[in-house]
Amino acid sequence: MRSTLLLTIALSFALTAEAQVFSCAGNVSQPPTLTATVNGSSPVFIQFQYGTFIFNTTTAPIVSRNGNTISITSEDRNTPPPFEPPIDCITQTAVVGDLPPGTYTVDWALTYIYPNADPIVLHFTTQFTTMQQIAPVSSIPALGEWMLVALAASLLTAGVLKMQ
Repeated sequence: MRSTLLLTIALSFALTAEAQVFSCAGNVSQPPTLTATVNGSSPVFIQFQYGTFIFNTTTAPIVSRNGNTISITSEDRNTPPPFEPPIDCITQTAVVGDLPPGTYTVDWALTYIYPNADPIVLHFTTQFTTMQQIAPVSSIPALGEWMLVALAASLLTAGVLKMQ
């Protein structure tokens, strides 16, 4: 009986906490933080940090820009809560580059996806100003064609030697 009561309380608490995000400091009356860090001409780091009561799996942020509006989307897939809903602190970072000088508005759309429920989209905004051209975001270094061939040959050689 007691465990059923605790489960009922925990589930009702978790369901009322649907899409409730708050400061990672654990203060449910404070909103999440969305900050943009401008450092000279380096790409801008945009960080979104929030707390929630439910275990989450997040997706990588997707960034797009239309004029001076930067849109970032991410998903938060929630799993059914345990008996005692935890406070889970989530930090996501997006990097934006190749910006001319100006003032930019950032809109971060967080889509909450619950099992057997319609998705809930929450929007958080901030602004930042840059006085100089922001450099493009560097791409992830990759091996050239010849280096890939050399890597494949060395792996093949190591495999053949291992089999002998």
